[in-house]
Amino acid sequence: MLGIKIGRWRTIHSYEYISVFFQHLSDGGYTYEVNLWYDRNKHMELYKSEDVKEAFDFAFNVSEQLKVDLLDATLKESKWVDKVTLRKELGLK
Repeated sequence: MLGIKIGRWRTIHSYEYISVFFQHLSDGGYTYEVNLWYDRNKHMELYKSEDVKEAFDFAFNVSEQLKVDLLDATLKESKWVDKVTLRKELGLK
C-alpha cells in the first residue's frame, strides 16, 4: 500500500512436503506446528495450533493445494500420511 514494503518475500523454487510435529509447552501441554519444507532442506512455519485435528486439517489443505506429500512427525517414528484415509478421518470431501 502506498508503495511501502514491509518484510521480505522469499522465492521458493521447489516445494518438497508439509510436516506436522509437536512442541512441549512449559505448562505440560503441546502445540502442533505445520511446516513447509522446500528447496531440499529449508523450511518455514506456516501454522500453530493446540488442537491436533486443526493442525492436520490445515496441513492437509495446504498439501493438497501444493500437490505435495504430508509427513506426520508427531509420532516417535515419522511416517508419510495416506491422504485418502486422512480425508475420511477429517470428514473432508
